[in-house]
Amino acid sequence: MNRNDKNDKIKEMAKLALVFMFLFIGWQAHAALFTSPTDLVLSVDPEFPRPGENFTVEAKSFAFDLGKGDIRWFLNEKLAASGKGTVKNSFVAGPLGSTMNIEVDAMAEDGIEYSAKLNIVPSDIDIIIRPITYAPLFYRGASLASPGSELEIYAVPHLFSGASSKKNRILSQNIVYRWFSGSSELPVESGTGKNKLAVQLPDVGGSGYDFSVEAGSLDGKIKFKKTIAVKTREPEVLFYETNSLTGQKIKALNAFNAFAGDAFSIIAEPYYFDLASLAKAAIKWAADGEELKSAAGSIKNRRLLELTAPSGTESQSNFTLSISDESTIFQRVEAALSVTASQ
Repeated sequence: MNRNDKNDKIKEMAKLALVFMFLFIGWQAHAALFTSPTDLVLSVDPEFPRPGENFTVEAKSFAFDLGKGDIRWFLNEKLAASGKGTVKNSFVAGPLGSTMNIEVDAMAEDGIEYSAKLNIVPSDIDIIIRPITYAPLFYRGASLASPGSELEIYAVPHLFSGASSKKNRILSQNIVYRWFSGSSELPVESGTGKNKLAVQLPDVGGSGYDFSVEAGSLDGKIKFKKTIAVKTREPEVLFYETNSLTGQKIKALNAFNAFAGDAFSIIAEPYYFDLASLAKAAIKWAADGEELKSAAGSIKNRRLLELTAPSGTESQSNFTLSISDESTIFQRVEAALSVTASQ
C-alpha cells in the first residue's frame, strides 16, 4: 500500500468516525428528550365541574421537580397563566356543552419539556326526588320522605360529546347509569337507560341518606356524577274545617269554634305518610278519651269527622286521632284537637 492509498484509508475512517459521532449524539439527544405521557398528569377538583362553577386543575409529576419547572397554562390555545412552580390554576366552567381544552407545558431544570392535556365539557344532572308519601292537593310544597317510606329518584342528565356545540347532546338511550347509596354501588338498579332509582327507606327515625348517580357515555369517555342528600321527617296530622258546598279551608287549626246547634266537618290530613302504609293503616277517633265507633268519620273517608254541636248550651270536647300502620315503627301518628261551641 503506497502513501496515497494509506492517506485515503485514513480519511475514509475519519469520515466514518465523524458520521458515527453525529449519529451517537443524535441518538443521545433523542433519548434525552423522550418522555412518557405519565411523566406529567393533570387532576381536576371538583372532578365534575358544573356550568359556572369554579374548579382547579393541578399538575403532578414523579419524573422531575415540578415546583422548580417553568410552567405555562393554556385554555383553548390561549395563554392563561405562567410562572416557575405554577402547579395549580383555577378556571370557571363554561356553559353546558361547551369545550374547555386545557394544556400544560412544563420545562424541567435540565431543559427537558413535558406536556399534558385534558378536555373539560361542563355537564350537569338534574335530580328529581319523589317521595311516595301523602300531602293534600292544596299543599304548595313537595311531600317529604318519612322513615320506612318508599322513595323514587329520577336523573335527568345533560351530557355532551367533545364538540363545542349543544347539538351534540348524548341521547338518553346511550347513557349508562350507576346508582350509589352512600359509597355502596347498587348494581341491580344500574345500567343503560336506568335513570330511575326506587328504594324503601329504613324504618329509622331522624335518619338521612346520600344517594349518587353517575351518568356516562357508552364508551366511558364522558361521565358526570352528582350526589343528593335525603332527610326523613316523621309523619304529622293537621286538621282543617271542610264543607260539602264551599270545600276545604286551607288554614290548619287544632282548636275549632262553633255555635251551639251548628253542624260542621273536620278532616285530618296525614302529611308525609307512606301511601302504602296509609292505605292499610288503622284510623281511630276518640272523644274525651272514649273511642268513637259508628260516629268516627264517614264510610267514604275515615279521616273525616262530622260533628253537630249540642244546641242551647255551651260545650267543649277534646278529640284525638291516631293513624297507625302496625307493621312499622314510624308510620304512625297521633294528634289532638278541641272543639268549643258557644251560644
